[in-house]
Amino acid sequence: MWTSIIKDLLDSGLTQHKLAELVGVAQTTISEMANGRIKEPGWSKGQALIKLHAGIFGHAVQPVQRNPVPHGGTQEDAPD
Repeated sequence: MWTSIIKDLLDSGLTQHKLAELVGVAQTTISEMANGRIKEPGWSKGQALIKLHAGIFGHAVQPVQRNPVPHGGTQEDAPD
């Protein structure tokens, strides 16, 4: 998910340097996220990326839910 958000933002004309400045991280962090080396950026960085994406593209990115657990169920009830 994060790689596609960053790709969208870079494709919109932002540079990795400018994106890093807007999110409040180092440019190397954006590069590592874009290349999939950082899979979970942390809440504040993730929120900053989602907010920026929504501001540019006019809609919020829907987070991917992995292995949802049915209401009242257990993890064993979750689909694979």
